[in-house]
Amino acid sequence: MAAEARLTFDIPAQSLESALKLFTRQSGGQLIYGALDLSPYHAPAVQGSMTYGDALSRLLSASEIEFRLRDGNVAVLRERRDQSAEEVNTLQRVDVVGTFDEEREHIYQTPGAAGVVTREQIDRLPPRNTSDVVENVSGVFTSQSRQNPGVSVNVRGMQDFGRVTVMVDGARQNFQKSGHGSNGLVYVDPELLSGVDVFKGPVSTAGGAGSIAGTVNFKTLDADDLLENGERAGGRLNLNSGDNGYHFAGSLAAAFRPSDNFDMTAAISRKNLGDYERGRRGLPDDTPDYLHGVSQFTGQEQWSGLFKTRWRFAPDQSLELSYVGMRADYSESYQDTSLQDHQRGENEAHTDTLSAHYHHGGGDNLLLDLDASLYYTLTRVNEARRGSNFYDDFAVEYETNTVGGTLANRSVFPFSGFDLALDYGTEFYYDWTDPQAQSRSNDSQSSTEWFTGATPEGERWVTSAFTEATFQHQDWLKLIAGLRYDWYQIEGNGRVFNGLIPNPEGVRPSYTRIYTNFDVERHAGDFAPKLTLSLSPYRWLEVYGSYGQGLRPPAITESLLSGAHVGNMFYYYPNPGLEEERSRNWEVGANLKWDGLLARGDTLRTKIAWFDSTVENYMVQGAIMTPVDEAQPVGFSGFAFVNLDDDVRFRGLELETDYDAGWVFGGVSYTRMLIDMGEGGYDPFPLGSVYGYPDTVFGEPGGYNGGAVWYVLPPRQRVLANLGFRLFDRKLTLGSRFRYERTSKTPPIGGWVSGSAVDSWRTWDLWSSYELTDNATLRLSVNNLRDTYYTEMNGGSYQVGTGRTVIGGISLRF
Repeated sequence: MAAEARLTFDIPAQSLESALKLFTRQSGGQLIYGALDLSPYHAPAVQGSMTYGDALSRLLSASEIEFRLRDGNVAVLRERRDQSAEEVNTLQRVDVVGTFDEEREHIYQTPGAAGVVTREQIDRLPPRNTSDVVENVSGVFTSQSRQNPGVSVNVRGMQDFGRVTVMVDGARQNFQKSGHGSNGLVYVDPELLSGVDVFKGPVSTAGGAGSIAGTVNFKTLDADDLLENGERAGGRLNLNSGDNGYHFAGSLAAAFRPSDNFDMTAAISRKNLGDYERGRRGLPDDTPDYLHGVSQFTGQEQWSGLFKTRWRFAPDQSLELSYVGMRADYSESYQDTSLQDHQRGENEAHTDTLSAHYHHGGGDNLLLDLDASLYYTLTRVNEARRGSNFYDDFAVEYETNTVGGTLANRSVFPFSGFDLALDYGTEFYYDWTDPQAQSRSNDSQSSTEWFTGATPEGERWVTSAFTEATFQHQDWLKLIAGLRYDWYQIEGNGRVFNGLIPNPEGVRPSYTRIYTNFDVERHAGDFAPKLTLSLSPYRWLEVYGSYGQGLRPPAITESLLSGAHVGNMFYYYPNPGLEEERSRNWEVGANLKWDGLLARGDTLRTKIAWFDSTVENYMVQGAIMTPVDEAQPVGFSGFAFVNLDDDVRFRGLELETDYDAGWVFGGVSYTRMLIDMGEGGYDPFPLGSVYGYPDTVFGEPGGYNGGAVWYVLPPRQRVLANLGFRLFDRKLTLGSRFRYERTSKTPPIGGWVSGSAVDSWRTWDLWSSYELTDNATLRLSVNNLRDTYYTEMNGGSYQVGTGRTVIGGISLRF
């Protein structure tokens, strides 16, 4: 790289040490600064197109440090009082910044529970579904049917109905569909991803509105991911194919940058999967025959695409417009067995996300670093439901629309000996759902409510104002205080079943159903504070502790549930009086960073954290007494979402570590979960009673409630360990991965766990890559090397995972 080449930088105002790390990543250069103490200095924002030297000069402009260039892209830093390069050459210790993956470095610089997935990690073992992408992050799980390309993200034991904010490039994905399993599904193609950012626990800045478990942001490709420094056009072609139903997965992505201030990116992806064979080794003797061999209905076909354009129309202003979309065809059945083929449904999922992002900041103005965004997400799932003994063929459509936006600014106030940074702003999102169902036989009965009532039509607004102050004294003390106010409103209507009236003899039908119309309009709001204290007594050690609160309003489904289970097995009822979930989260942890620990130039990074989250008013689905029940029914007559009387508690230990010595590298991710769902207990009369509240066993602590929690709990322990070697001048990379899960043996309240699902398991994977040229890389991977029989979380039960799968591929840059 020539020093005169113009590069594009986007470095916010921050401490000088952190800014230089971003600089090395964005420039591709190296900095040598020896034992210089950078902690007293602050760097202004550097944004826009400029040369390597100009950008570095601006970063150092507020310090007493200067630099001298070597070989174009290597800069030697020194104090201004130094008079010669010889003094620098005699430094006893030389640090080269940028040898460790800067995206992963973010994990170990954050005084909180952060996680990162890089594109390199995604490419190692090509994912079959999106759930495979985030499994390396401690404390993050997924609940996904292999029949469905959508994924439900579970963070620290919590999922569904917005407990976790899941985004694509900052745009919320709030699609929900009721069924036997997880409720919230996100459709995003791993081929279009550049990485994933995770933050666990309450968030007091943008993205945290209405959630209590954390945020997960799937980032898609842009021009910076495809173009090297100085390139005007280029792209990437990925092609993968294998056995065991992994027919094809590939993508073509290209970027064009006609000038330093404008770029465009486009990508298209195709995936074709077939039914897979389950593993055979360790198959339990009591496993039913239908769980042997091929897993039915796990084939999928999908197309995905994106288009982005970015315009820097002023030195400190930019506008980015983007579109990300996916179309997927797949089949589903209640059980993955050919015996259930008559219940097979042919499905099509569409998702489209449009977003605009404006940024204003840079230069020497430390008070202005403004981000504004506006987005729209539409997710629609069309189902062709085959008829059964209970109903005729149905055409069903579930649709969730989300409009949202953020406005946030960062102001930095540097003082002598310490810095103060303020992040403040607002965000909002508006959801509306529009389910449709139609019997293909034009049956006049009200059975369409079997499909639309459980995923009801409604609207929900959530708005939030937030501020977070970060006080930093040199590099050893950091205090972060945040406060947000969330407000929500839910509106909707429907009708509920209230009983039968016999018709006169000879009249058909023999009875008349009685319904009552209902309207829901509820709003509320509250504050949620957060406080974090971080201490760094040594450069290699940071310890922190934090306390935070969160608030999650009821979702549309939870408030407006109505209709009946398919076949009129039982009825659903709304609960307009649901209280918001409120969480209290304690966390203590440490970041450890060593350079040159075992060998010259190696890096070791470790993050360890203990968390304790308590949720009051936890919302679950439980059996209730309907308003017209005169006495305790036999079995049950209705279900509604209710607030548990007991608090629900999620505790655990998380560990992530990365080691890189150049020729050898590895990492470990460990999670230990302790979940206490309490004794339950809830109000079994959410809609009151016209018969004076008769005695009932429903809602009693520790008693029967018909299955309140419809998703299984995450494993008690999970370990993922990676080990790799770079050989032949790093052209050949060989690696392996070990996975272990110790499944939770405590079933959900009123739920069930099948006998074949509670066994612990371990699997081994292998992967390799070889750089044929600078622009061509061959890849080969083996998932589940020993063909182990194992199970995965699948909503309300478990699903048997894939057997041994060999995948080969090639990546081409052009």
